[in-house]
Amino acid sequence: GGSDYHYGVFEIVPQYKYERGGLTLHLGARLSGAFSSKDDADRYHNFLLPAVNLTFVLQREKLWAYGILDGENHLNSWAALLEGNRYINPDETPQNIMMGSTPLKIEGGLKGRTTDKFSYRIYARYAVHRGMLQYAYNDGGWYNAFNSNHNEFGAGADITAKLENFLLQGEFDYASFSKGKNSTFTD
Repeated sequence: GGSDYHYGVFEIVPQYKYERGGLTLHLGARLSGAFSSKDDADRYHNFLLPAVNLTFVLQREKLWAYGILDGENHLNSWAALLEGNRYINPDETPQNIMMGSTPLKIEGGLKGRTTDKFSYRIYARYAVHRGMLQYAYNDGGWYNAFNSNHNEFGAGADITAKLENFLLQGEFDYASFSKGKNSTFTD
């Protein structure tokens, strides 16, 4: 088993908004603080992260290009672990409940609207993850949770159709992760 401990994060995100013509820029930074009652629970915490959002109108009311430069800290909890995989080993996992982070996420793409009732988005992203939760199957029939560092490349698309009394949404998201580094996994 593991011992009880507590940790948390608070964030302040000041942003400057600039608009000119079809360009909208939100330029800011995510200032973050953390506290913990367990040594090393916050080792992946970042105190300063980017918070930038850029949108450019390509065709008025129909098509936009966008870009995001962002980052975030993740509070991993026992509930979050169970949500990710309910077959985790309760004797091994509590030691791995620690903060994770995405210190860098870059996303860009196109957003469009063909009518008031149909919209879409196509995007690609790159992200750096630190302390990302992963799961590995062990011979005892359980999954062990562990933390590792990864880079991610992803791409996807989503659509939304609004009908009179019906909302239809669909999404496809592909993600490819690099091999984990600095893993806390023990077999």
